[in-house]
Amino acid sequence: MSFYEQLEERKIELLFPEPINDQQIIADKLMLTQVIQNIVQNILRYAHSEAVISYRNEENYLIFTVKNDIKPDSKVAVEKVLFRFYTESPADRTRNLVD
Repeated sequence: MSFYEQLEERKIELLFPEPINDQQIIADKLMLTQVIQNIVQNILRYAHSEAVISYRNEENYLIFTVKNDIKPDSKVAVEKVLFRFYTESPADRTRNLVD
């Protein structure tokens, strides 16, 4: 199942505000893909009904921002969310993002 189908199934609306000028990102394709997959997995895991993905230029950087409303029953240990393998529920690790 694709992440679009998973978002629809969970009734989570993904919003993209008006984009700024096209930007070129110089990055490792595999690592960037992994980062984006992790973001989408977190949206699927914790968002209640919507998520907003936006970006902006700031000096020589492209700032990428993701915001979502959180499920009422979600318990997120804020001090741990940046840990590479952090999850609140071991069962969450078994879900696949794509087929």
